[in-house]
Amino acid sequence: MSLVGFFILILISNFICLFSFKFFEKKIGQSYSPNHYFGLCLVIIPWIAFFFSAIFINEEFFLRQLLSSLLVSFIGLRLLFKVKNTKKTLSNKNLLQRGFFYAVILSPLISVNFLPGPVGFNVLDLLGILVFTTGMLCQIVSERSLTHYSPNLQKIAICTSGMWKHSRHPNYLGVLLQWYGIFIITCSAVGGFWSIYSPLFLTFYLRKYSEKKEAILKEKIPSYGNYAKHTNRYFPDILGFLQIITPHRSLTFIFSILSKIETRLVKNTLIYVFCLIYRPNLKDAKLQNIKEYSSFNHFFIRKLQTSSRPISSSLESVVSPVDGEIVEFGEIDEERLIQAKKFKYKLSNLINKESSMGNYKNGFFVTLYLGPKNYHRIHCPYEGTISETKYIQGSLYGVNSSSHKFISNLYTRNERAWMEIECDNFSYILLCVGASVVGSIIPFWNGNVSNKKGVISSWVKGPKEDLKKVKRGQELGFFNIGSTIILVFSNNFNPNKNFLSENKSVKFGEIILKT
Repeated sequence: MSLVGFFILILISNFICLFSFKFFEKKIGQSYSPNHYFGLCLVIIPWIAFFFSAIFINEEFFLRQLLSSLLVSFIGLRLLFKVKNTKKTLSNKNLLQRGFFYAVILSPLISVNFLPGPVGFNVLDLLGILVFTTGMLCQIVSERSLTHYSPNLQKIAICTSGMWKHSRHPNYLGVLLQWYGIFIITCSAVGGFWSIYSPLFLTFYLRKYSEKKEAILKEKIPSYGNYAKHTNRYFPDILGFLQIITPHRSLTFIFSILSKIETRLVKNTLIYVFCLIYRPNLKDAKLQNIKEYSSFNHFFIRKLQTSSRPISSSLESVVSPVDGEIVEFGEIDEERLIQAKKFKYKLSNLINKESSMGNYKNGFFVTLYLGPKNYHRIHCPYEGTISETKYIQGSLYGVNSSSHKFISNLYTRNERAWMEIECDNFSYILLCVGASVVGSIIPFWNGNVSNKKGVISSWVKGPKEDLKKVKRGQELGFFNIGSTIILVFSNNFNPNKNFLSENKSVKFGEIILKT
């Protein structure tokens, strides 16, 4: 029998199983849920494949076949006993569709029973068992949180306790880990890697299903949108956790060397790979051909065509100093600014200065994030006179969404440089925050302020005479890889906030506030 023939056998077995169960439903006058049908197939089909293989295909017994059949059957038994009945009966067309769907999901079992691979267990088998067990525990723990969660029955509510605090669908995460674990076990079979489309297909299906489910929840529960915004779909903030253990300084040092190499092959490869991953818009750049840049760093701090960023001529306008995304904004609570939903930080810690803070207490702030694909030069948002500049050495944590939701006081830990600008009726601070792979912040008022030490220290220096007066849109410096800009306005600044909204993408020169 060929592999295709074996697949057809499993497919026909699915159909027989599904339609037999439907016949049983009619006989007893009880309707069961789709999960009951799925569970029944997961219990029966693995053993059909196992025994057919043992009798007609493989003369030798393989533990890998037995293990994979047991694990899949375990998933099926949990579905059969934990889900509730339903009043809706599945149509014949729906059963045919599900027969194909279940056959695809069971592809790893087809591969492992057709050509099982090595006789004994290997590293992949052990890894698969570990991933499967992790997924099963994740599903059980998340479902237990739902059991213990008792919302007000008079109104619809959501569970935000336990794993649901860090993941919107930890139960789906558990399901996916189980099936990826089964795939890892079965991929030791000869040609077993072809069945990767089974967990991938399930991943796609659960994503689409969860999106539909979330759309309904957003309509019924007003608070769900905010919960979804601050909580990952599946994985908790693992990326944020990895920030803690990553050797940021070493990576930054290595990349800073690579970014300055002018060898054609190296710099073109780096730029090409970067463009492939992040897809920056080069239509506005002065140099649009990547081969014209002397190094990756030259490309990253590329200049724009003068006409590509018109600057508002309105005298009361505060323009965006960078291309980026507005991640947070609002009134300063005494002297505390919002980093993310659960984190706030002190302004005095941000600028490393306790004195002369009175005029910024209860002021206003805007935080802008520059992603890798953005234009990375920094410009003046509102004309005035530079009264003070400061550079503060610090760490180099990443400043993406995972980091600022996971690491408390993120902006006060990282390397940063700022200037205070005095205007006619108010003052403001423009602060640049460094990040991972940011080799340096280069403000034009002082030159390169590269961070070479891991301890926080600072120096204060007045601006050059020719830079004391700055105009709206004037270039003030650049990052040698992306980061964050924080604008802090004094309490006598009365902002018109109609131009602000969270997660709004803005370009340098666009109005973000009006006085």
